[in-house]
Amino acid sequence: MPGVWWQLGGRHLLYCGDPNSPEFVGQVTERVSLLLAFPPIPDWQTVIRAKARIIVDEYLPEGKNMDQLDESLESIVLFYTRLRDLVVSCFLPSVEVLSIVNRHSRRGLFAEPDSKRVAAVISDWKRAGLKAERVN
Repeated sequence: MPGVWWQLGGRHLLYCGDPNSPEFVGQVTERVSLLLAFPPIPDWQTVIRAKARIIVDEYLPEGKNMDQLDESLESIVLFYTRLRDLVVSCFLPSVEVLSIVNRHSRRGLFAEPDSKRVAAVISDWKRAGLKAERVN
């Protein structure tokens, strides 16, 4: 499934693949208000520029309180962005990050290299009654 794009609702794109791939980076055609990244390797970098960048080089979901993480992500999105702003998230720490961005009327561009996590996101999105459609 790597290299596959999904349209989620009318505002969001989810890419199954490397967040540093030219295919993903090329979709960033406007100013990004917030970049969230939770790379599984230390010292990960990206060329994506954003007004606010939060990069946590520890893969958070392992052994962490997911509710607390989701609350923190929600606070971060509300603090650093406004309505309709673009949020880019690389290496999704929680399927809930898409719901947070959607619920607060921001636009999301998401990248996750793990196809199992992408499948979980798509499943969660559809289970909520929202439209998810493969676009390539």
